[in-house]
Amino acid sequence: MLDIYRRAVSYFGATKQKLKAIEEMAELIIELVKDLLGDGNPAKVIEELADVENMTVQLRIIYDEDGMVDYWKQAKMNRLAHRMEGDAKC
Repeated sequence: MLDIYRRAVSYFGATKQKLKAIEEMAELIIELVKDLLGDGNPAKVIEELADVENMTVQLRIIYDEDGMVDYWKQAKMNRLAHRMEGDAKC
């Protein structure tokens, strides 16, 4: 699968894939807003979420040459866990 993502970035180019990522994120936002307003379709949210996840892999190929995304993901997960531990003590 990773090979297909790399090929897509190479074939379409980084700029086009960045724009496509923005488009897919916007579509997910629209579906989430519809869901929050009571007019949502869970299947559409799932479909758009899959598109966004596909594009984030391509963004990692474009930007994450040094592996810092995993570092920041772990740091943010640690912060989240810490917040929830604090809430549990209240």
